[in-house]
Amino acid sequence: MSTYFIMKFFERTPIWYDRAIRWITFGKMADIRRSARSYFHPGQLVLDLGCGTGEWSLLAASQGAHVKASDTSPLMLQRAYSKACAASYGKHIHFAEQSLMELDNEPDKQYDVVITSLVLSECRKDEQAYALPHIARVLKPGGLWILVDEITPQDGVLALCIRCFRNTVLFFLRWMGVAVTHPLRICPADLEKLGFRIKHWQRLNAGTFLFCVAQKEAQ
Repeated sequence: MSTYFIMKFFERTPIWYDRAIRWITFGKMADIRRSARSYFHPGQLVLDLGCGTGEWSLLAASQGAHVKASDTSPLMLQRAYSKACAASYGKHIHFAEQSLMELDNEPDKQYDVVITSLVLSECRKDEQAYALPHIARVLKPGGLWILVDEITPQDGVLALCIRCFRNTVLFFLRWMGVAVTHPLRICPADLEKLGFRIKHWQRLNAGTFLFCVAQKEAQ
């Protein structure tokens, strides 16, 4: 089933959203967050784009960072705010109803860390092309981009089977008029062209899921 369809369905019922994330990532998201904890430090400015129910924002705030968490769904933001208040991190996180396509409103070299978790794949190819340079622009030199998302599988029998299954599902979803995700077609060289140095690049779930940490080169 399309990840986009699953995500949009659970955005209407945010209380189930975190369980859905565990399901569609085969439990890998919790492991990724644990391994990413060391990238957050007190006093950092963090931008969490497409924050969902705020799990990444909470992680950053728990390490002493100050976070701007944006999403287009008021229900998701409300759920994220409730979780932040319950964890006593409310004052460390500013929530904004804002689209990824409004990144041009963000100042240059503002943030120490930018997080995009399962948000770029919800964008069209032209929207992805718009967002990537802006992510580089708003990061400070030496800042980190934490990228977690669907990615086009590498070659191989298992990847071919996954691609065939996915394409079949997507055909029927498009026929029913359901919007679908657009897995990233990205490699380390693409990020290097944007001025990043790869610190961590890990494909998971038969190469269909990416956890990347990229550092903006000092200028």
